[in-house]
Amino acid sequence: MRHFTIVELDQATSDDQLSQEAPMVGTIRNVSNDIYGNESFLNRFHEAVGNHFDAADFSHDIIPDLFAGSPWEDVGIEIDGSNYMVRIIETQIY
Repeated sequence: MRHFTIVELDQATSDDQLSQEAPMVGTIRNVSNDIYGNESFLNRFHEAVGNHFDAADFSHDIIPDLFAGSPWEDVGIEIDGSNYMVRIIETQIY
């Protein structure tokens, strides 16, 4: 099982460093590397992003395989013609 934190990116964010003021969208815990885990992640991703941006309807880029390689993935979000970026970061919870 893996855990992921989602943060909203701003223009001050570089490829390898987040702004200290990047707003946290949410944390998604206990994601398994199977079809059920991916489906559960997607449902919880929609809930977290929708609540953060106060938007019931939005579209987003395809979310890459979170279990293959990179410790983070950037995903574009479109809400009512406005574009935003969020970063999904693998998170260690102890």
